[in-house]
Amino acid sequence: RDLIRDWSSDVCSSDLPLDAMLKWLEYFGAAEGDTINKGALVQLLLALLLADGKRLVSLIVPDSLLKNFCDYVTDNTAPADHVISANEGTAVGMAAGHHLATGKIPVVYLQNSGLGNIVNPVLSLADPKVYSIPMLLVIGWRGEPGKKDEPQHQVQGRVMPHMLREMSIPYEVLPDYDEGIDAAVANAYAYMEAHKGPYALLVKKNTFEKYSLVKRLEPLGAPDMLHREEILEHVISAFPNEPMVTTTGFTSREMFELRAHKGQSHAQDFLTVGSMGHCSSIALGIALSQPKRQVLCVDGDGAAIMHMGSLVTAGAEQGDLDAIEQFMPLSFTTVNQMATKFFNMEGRYVYTTPKSYLELLKQIGRASC
Repeated sequence: RDLIRDWSSDVCSSDLPLDAMLKWLEYFGAAEGDTINKGALVQLLLALLLADGKRLVSLIVPDSLLKNFCDYVTDNTAPADHVISANEGTAVGMAAGHHLATGKIPVVYLQNSGLGNIVNPVLSLADPKVYSIPMLLVIGWRGEPGKKDEPQHQVQGRVMPHMLREMSIPYEVLPDYDEGIDAAVANAYAYMEAHKGPYALLVKKNTFEKYSLVKRLEPLGAPDMLHREEILEHVISAFPNEPMVTTTGFTSREMFELRAHKGQSHAQDFLTVGSMGHCSSIALGIALSQPKRQVLCVDGDGAAIMHMGSLVTAGAEQGDLDAIEQFMPLSFTTVNQMATKFFNMEGRYVYTTPKSYLELLKQIGRASC
């Protein structure tokens, strides 16, 4: 309790939420006089970030590096304090709106692969020379130099510090001990209060110990429901020779494995390992350049929603949305069920519902044909 009160006087203008702080101390079995262990760092960070009525604005992009932080935030914040956005740029926009409305400093957390999506709103909106909007960016450092990672993450991880410096965003690597986190957060807010601009905390791999999500949605399933890999197998059986673009993540990995298992060539496939949200635009570029060929695009629901405008462009250029309209009600059945469960639990929707998504394609896409 004395340690918590010390944090209260040193870091914030008002007391930290004592009950919440004691809750995470009790969770990890910390008794009076104990040293805070590494596993409690995620709880400490969240308590500090929520102090003084600060608001979290998050992004629903899978990130194994920040997974434990994401899971803890999900379990321990009110829906009004934790907003999930379609992409990193829109998260910065919402954070700016929150500051304009309340005067408080918001938090945006993201994987560094999304750094490119925030460049424009950060520079043309939040920068001290434009609208002077402070916000804390908590960025997972995938591809940290010297650490093994996938090629796209290695490139992003190597240039990230240089990008932040060129954008005039000061940053600090988040320490992996409690006193260090305390000081880092205090330094961040002192800078943002003084300079009225963004500040970044970089989170390295294994900074936080494992945390298991409590608010788990029930897994969807039915005897007649096909798994993603089974659907992909049907697709390549029906279209063995057509050019195909697959989205980032397991979809591309499973496509590669299926081709290898069937002894088929990989030559007609483009496996999108990065650039989440741009799979459909890659496919459209191929289709426009080879108009006599049928080009297939296997995208993800979250990835497609990140840049939905690309589907309107596809509709305008191709002039035929029948295939999309026939497929989407089936593919979005699962998404709609999940969104309903999320709404019942959280009292809000995650993002655009499948019904309005389909209507958008029909109305805007056909109008522009």
